[in-house]
Amino acid sequence: IWWSTLQNPLIPVKNLNGTWAGNYTVSGYTYTADNPVATSSSRGNKSVNSQIFGNIYADIIFFEGFSLRNEFSYQLGLQNNIAFQYEANIGTRSLQAKLNDSRNNSY
Repeated sequence: IWWSTLQNPLIPVKNLNGTWAGNYTVSGYTYTADNPVATSSSRGNKSVNSQIFGNIYADIIFFEGFSLRNEFSYQLGLQNNIAFQYEANIGTRSLQAKLNDSRNNSY
């Protein structure tokens, strides 16, 4: 988002032929900043988190004033994160397709 604020407003989001704009020369100065709209439309992220936790206890009373208590707590977490980027051409720059898959388990 920060780089979007530095982008020259003279650079259009799309060219007249419908392709993504970017990397233009305006008034003799070459702007090499990415088109933030094009970059964000070619990327995605999907994250799935599952978590189970609980507590079980047993209390045995042998006689009044004397008891035995046992507790068992558990936690199980599963996380799957997939980040992807589609192949795209933004101005004169070409983005390659990428897939990053991350899986974590916690007990």
